[in-house]
Amino acid sequence: MYLHSPASRVPIENESRLKASSEEAEKWRRDEVPADYEPKFTTECFFFTLYCQHLTFLPVSSRYDDTRREVNYYRRVLADYHQQLTNRRAQATYEKIKLKLEHLQNTRRCTEIALLDPNLLGPCVEVFSKTAVWLTRLVSSTPDQLTLPLPDAVAMRFAALPDYVVQDIADFLLFILRMSPDTLQSMDMQGLVQFLVVFIASPGYIVNPYIVAKLVEAVFAATPFHNQERRAHSLFQALEAHRLSCDHLLPSLIAFYIGETTSSLYTPLHTPTPPCPM
Repeated sequence: MYLHSPASRVPIENESRLKASSEEAEKWRRDEVPADYEPKFTTECFFFTLYCQHLTFLPVSSRYDDTRREVNYYRRVLADYHQQLTNRRAQATYEKIKLKLEHLQNTRRCTEIALLDPNLLGPCVEVFSKTAVWLTRLVSSTPDQLTLPLPDAVAMRFAALPDYVVQDIADFLLFILRMSPDTLQSMDMQGLVQFLVVFIASPGYIVNPYIVAKLVEAVFAATPFHNQERRAHSLFQALEAHRLSCDHLLPSLIAFYIGETTSSLYTPLHTPTPPCPM
């Protein structure tokens, strides 16, 4: 209720929603959210934390990925120009690119020091794990014993949420699986695992198909086929052992892959994930 109440200090008016339109969300807010709703202090802290993650850690990690790609690009360019140093103009360009590369490498190192600090990543995992548990409870008619498939009717308390609450979890998982997978080894993965299985198996609950695609990408990133050491992450091991995975995860991944290759998601810029490793 907090995000939709008059007491909320987290702006969501201009955010796209998980399932509802802006008009549907506004009508539900007027009809169902008490005008005198008073949030508890812990409730505000929870949603402030989510919003701060959305505004800080995730945009910085995205820019960090861009910087890494730029570093790799300029390394290739520098190698090409290195073969032409007998040319005076090429030598001048080489020096400029070299300075640019040094600047980008320094930027990357400084960002790594901040983003990969265990004292930051550990609490972030805990926050997103608790968020995942909260989201799955919102959509379940029996929170104590979640079953699939979910009800056909999407509860408005979930549908009216800003879609970044799900996308941020997917983006964070992709980042940490790529940059610091060992951080997950000592964490309880059950909340995140259940979240992934439930929403990959229930794509109708999220109107934006690219968010579901990111959840599938996070599953693939956790597989031993994806990392160089061919080592299964703790997240993948928890996925394999989860009670809902055997009956729902693999069929949902195959259905996603088939749908992706026959829809507008399948473009030259978006290559579908091979289903065999999954």
